[in-house]
Amino acid sequence: MARSRKRQAPNLDAVVGAQIRTLRRRRDLSQQELADLIQKLGRKTSQPVVGRMEGVGGQRSITIADLFAVAAALDVAPVELLAASFEPQLVPIVGDLRAEPRDAADWIRGYRPLGDGNEPLYFESVSEERKQANLRVRGLQNLRWILSDYEEAALRDDIYGMVESLRVLRDELERQEHNLEQQPKRYERAIAKQQRELAAMQKREAAKKKRLASARAKRR
Repeated sequence: MARSRKRQAPNLDAVVGAQIRTLRRRRDLSQQELADLIQKLGRKTSQPVVGRMEGVGGQRSITIADLFAVAAALDVAPVELLAASFEPQLVPIVGDLRAEPRDAADWIRGYRPLGDGNEPLYFESVSEERKQANLRVRGLQNLRWILSDYEEAALRDDIYGMVESLRVLRDELERQEHNLEQQPKRYERAIAKQQRELAAMQKREAAKKKRLASARAKRR
């Protein structure tokens, strides 16, 4: 279950602004250059607006449109800005509820509920397409959890944790494959499709090599 703490911390706008500032500097961009990139994407802005989003010269509320525009301009997933990935600090959720960056990221990505959240309701509240996939493929959510655990162990440089996650992953993949094999018609169709796609790819590669060989021969 995700961890949360109650502690004084900046509001969410300030946390996101700090991430924008830190990432912009890492990319060696000025505020004006970031504003120009956002403008090219079709959103009207300016250097002073970027400065205020970063918390310079007075706080500016960051709208969802601002967040998406900045994320697109910086080629970064919005979750990384929201979850304090570049300047780690507790992430304000609501009221006194604060989350560690890792927990906030998992919550936003749909991996785990936050704090004492209602797990069944959390995992049920997804698109109809994803809900059907979860019903169709038992253990699909398990794979997300395992990969999240593996990533967390890697971030801690916890070799034992990584090895254990890989062991659990292998067991889960074997179970998933066994479940698929219990649906012979669907399994056979999937294997046949995979073989057709592989044959088509090999055919394209052969044709590409033939064209290159022909082009080289003409240049001689």
